[in-house]
Amino acid sequence: MKSIYFYIFIFTVILNGNSVFAQACCTAGTPLLGSLEMTSAPKGILQFGFTFDHNSLTDVLSGSSELKNQERERISESLLFEVNYGLTNRISVTSLFSYIRQERTISQSSNKLSAAGIGDIVLMVKYSLVPFDIFNNQELSIGIGGKIPVGNSSLKSNGILLPADMQPGTGSWDGIFWSYYSKGNFIFTDLTLMGNISYRMNGDNDRFENSAKGYSFGNELISSIGFNYPLNSTFDLTFIMKYRNAQNDTFGNEDIPNTGGNWVYLVPGISSYLVNNLSARLNGEIPVFRKVSGTQLTTTFSASVSIFYSLNIFEGSFK
Repeated sequence: MKSIYFYIFIFTVILNGNSVFAQACCTAGTPLLGSLEMTSAPKGILQFGFTFDHNSLTDVLSGSSELKNQERERISESLLFEVNYGLTNRISVTSLFSYIRQERTISQSSNKLSAAGIGDIVLMVKYSLVPFDIFNNQELSIGIGGKIPVGNSSLKSNGILLPADMQPGTGSWDGIFWSYYSKGNFIFTDLTLMGNISYRMNGDNDRFENSAKGYSFGNELISSIGFNYPLNSTFDLTFIMKYRNAQNDTFGNEDIPNTGGNWVYLVPGISSYLVNNLSARLNGEIPVFRKVSGTQLTTTFSASVSIFYSLNIFEGSFK
């Protein structure tokens, strides 16, 4: 028998006008899992990454079929700050901070809803199974960490709790697993082959008091493979194919309708080495395959611009 809190949740979603087109791109609007950009840092190297991400959601899908519905539009914009430091030649630590702004418009009713705030934080320890050096031209690293729910997950509009996917934070503690591989001079060319697999195991957020089990975003898997090719000493081209799987969100022991699915994206990009230790990158993300559960509003395109900087500080006492 379904819990009464499940019906309260569904009723709240309907009041917010989001019962049909559920969130289908990123947990609570912040693409944290797909934004762990940096590999393991060498010993004593401190790396910074600043990213602005713009995500436009205007396509409505039922399963894999696109519906002709232009009444709803959603924009999600994120500021991401990633810090990476090498404790030893094999061990590094990473933190990811975020600020999220979201806006949803229903043209038929001229209904506009927006929310903004600090997002959740990711902390991770990475270990280089095969540290990169100029002789082997390859790297293999793994990582484990968690997401800390510092972002607000209880914003309201006119006294009504906003849907979970419009909140800056998720309100849940999540486990994150990460891996990365690269191989330079691939097949005796200037290509660098790159691959990444990340998985997030989401916890619960008790959005309604006294419920036995709270709201949980579906566990998420992201894998990608691609290459990097240097055009000259200043510019590099990247081309990546990314796959994302999201399981159904749940509330209590019940699956939430119109959540979860599978997506495949093409991610072209260009990087520029500006000065010593400073680089910039521009990426686009184009969906080429989408199959969602039920009917969902999903990504039409996204774009991001990033700046990376690294410096060598004291090596400390780690051996």
